[in-house]
Amino acid sequence: MSRKKDNGEGSQSLTPSQFLDKFGRILTIRFRGMAVATMFSLPEYLRITDENLDAQLNDQPSLMGEFGQVLEHARDETTAAAAQVKIEYATLDATKRDELKDDGDKVTEAKVKQMIEADPAYASKKANVAQHEGLVRRLERLMDALRERGRILVEKSRRQREIYNAPGTGASSYPAQRPPYTPKS
Repeated sequence: MSRKKDNGEGSQSLTPSQFLDKFGRILTIRFRGMAVATMFSLPEYLRITDENLDAQLNDQPSLMGEFGQVLEHARDETTAAAAQVKIEYATLDATKRDELKDDGDKVTEAKVKQMIEADPAYASKKANVAQHEGLVRRLERLMDALRERGRILVEKSRRQREIYNAPGTGASSYPAQRPPYTPKS
């Protein structure tokens, strides 16, 4: 996941469908004009094989760092989207109150809130925040899976070392130890 300069495409807020498809592949992500990830398969990153455990252990911190950065970017985008919802609410609040006053209707908090909630622009921004929050939750689960992967890698490596260094396997520098001889009577 290397960062590349944007090729001129827009750097609008991401929707979850632009980020994670239903098969667990990450699509190209743009954050503040930079491509922070391109298409790859999550199951491939989470898979553990018995071959080359050392390389997998060495790659684990960089995977955690890369996905941690993507998670933080998603949190930043969620915060920005939530701020836009608040701004939209405040703008619509003043507008709807003025509309009610101009029509001669009684201005109540419930009526103003109902009118704001029915506004398509506000509803769209709230839906965008919900999508971003869902994306953050999915990325948090991914980080949990990566932490578990790291724990499993350490455990597999420990077991492999124990087998390799076990007495009598030929890999140990110590001769195989036998129980002391006891004659049968």
